[in-house]
Amino acid sequence: MFKYGILYACIGGNMAEVRIETNEDFERALRGFKVQCKKEGIVKRFRERQYYTKPAQKRRLKKKKR
Repeated sequence: MFKYGILYACIGGNMAEVRIETNEDFERALRGFKVQCKKEGIVKRFRERQYYTKPAQKRRLKKKKR
């Protein structure tokens, strides 16, 4: 049985952290951690950095977004 701990993730200066108490359900803590990661934009930045994009391609995407 999982007693207590800390879940954390950090990408590019953004950090999400959830402390798990002894009586807290792990599934609930994990759900809260995912919400916090989404608010911080960690998942989005991770997906952006998952593959290398060439500078020219970045400019093209930036121009397309406008």
